[in-house]
Amino acid sequence: MSKKENRQDGFGHAMAELFGMSRGAETVSEPAANTAGASAPPTPAAPPTPAAPPTLAAPPTPAAPPTPPAPEPAAPSPAPAPVTPPPPKPFFADAGVPPRRENTTYFAAGTVIEGTLRSDSDVEIVGDFSGEIVSDGKVVIHANTVSSIAARELQLVGSTLTGEVTVSGGVVLDQASSISGNIRAGTLDCRGTIRGNLAVLEAVELKDRAVVTGDIKTPTLAMENGVRYNGRLDMGAQEQEKKRRK
Repeated sequence: MSKKENRQDGFGHAMAELFGMSRGAETVSEPAANTAGASAPPTPAAPPTPAAPPTLAAPPTPAAPPTPPAPEPAAPSPAPAPVTPPPPKPFFADAGVPPRRENTTYFAAGTVIEGTLRSDSDVEIVGDFSGEIVSDGKVVIHANTVSSIAARELQLVGSTLTGEVTVSGGVVLDQASSISGNIRAGTLDCRGTIRGNLAVLEAVELKDRAVVTGDIKTPTLAMENGVRYNGRLDMGAQEQEKKRRK
């Protein structure tokens, strides 16, 4: 063998040893190489990014309601009719007494008169009167009166009369009125109380709870239920008197 070959063998041996060690190292490290060569576990995939929620479209803006047509101008109201002021209230109405009537001789509340009264018109008494009344018209009494009366008509309103009565027309008493005295009249309409004799040419009407104590002479007598009458009744003599006067 030549020197050259020996060198080569020695170099080869040296290389073999070197490579042998290296090979051993490779052998020792092979498991690591294999480990490195093994496939790594798959990296878990990143979760999918959630899709963005769909953008909701804004609700449509409601259409504005149609503007109503402007109302037509109202026709001008007619001017109000002039108001006629009421007539002035009589002074005596404020005192709670009947208002004064026209063409009437009037005695107001609080008036006190004693004597004889003669009048060709109506007479109305609200005050106190004592004496005699002679009138061609109607006499209306609202207060307690002591007097003889000669008139065309007589009316008592919530009052009392003490005295003789001679009337060509009618005599009227309400429930709150009374007469103490004899009565001569054309007609009698009584709802109150009478103490005295009655001489009535045409008719006597006793109504409601009228009370009469005395004799009655009249051709016609009408009494309602509830009336109290105590006296004698003559329905013939007055008829003869009436015929005689004719």
